[in-house]
Amino acid sequence: MASQAWKSVSARGDINGTPLVLTVASSHVYLIKSFIMTEQAGQTDETVDVFIDDGGGGADTYIYQDFAIGAKETFIHNDTLALEASDHITFTSGAACDIDVFVSYLDITL
Repeated sequence: MASQAWKSVSARGDINGTPLVLTVASSHVYLIKSFIMTEQAGQTDETVDVFIDDGGGGADTYIYQDFAIGAKETFIHNDTLALEASDHITFTSGAACDIDVFVSYLDITL
């Protein structure tokens, strides 16, 4: 019997040095409900990449590439994304960026 649970993951600040990677567990499906990205350093035109690696071995599919977030601005993505086992979504930023990321998702165990 399948089960469902709302979960979240977040990263504070340095996603340029240590990207936030959310990998779907075996026998699970993650429905990414939304993610929120906020620029914290007061810089202008900080850039963020958000991409999905299908099954962890293929070419990356970019959701956002070199996406600019202005000083102290927040961006909210609220279109649902479906990820299957072994897929992963990665959040990374340009050098010296200070971007916070919060991801809300539904974890469905098959």
